[in-house]
Amino acid sequence: MAFKINAAGPRNIAEIAKNKGAKLIHLSTDYVFDGTKTGAYVETDPPHPLGVYGQSKYQGEVNIAETLINSLTQN
Repeated sequence: MAFKINAAGPRNIAEIAKNKGAKLIHLSTDYVFDGTKTGAYVETDPPHPLGVYGQSKYQGEVNIAETLINSLTQN
């Protein structure tokens, strides 16, 4: 269920945005990281989700990036 909502859902929204020529801003979660970094995470840090929720959220980010070249995803 998490992948239907957090991965397929953003892909569907990205496809609609692409067809409409709209911009998409996607806010994600810190769950795409494993929490082992001592400082603050930034957009260029490699993701390493540990659970199903984090994996599904990260897959949503990947799906958006693959669908929309000019997307903005924010962790």
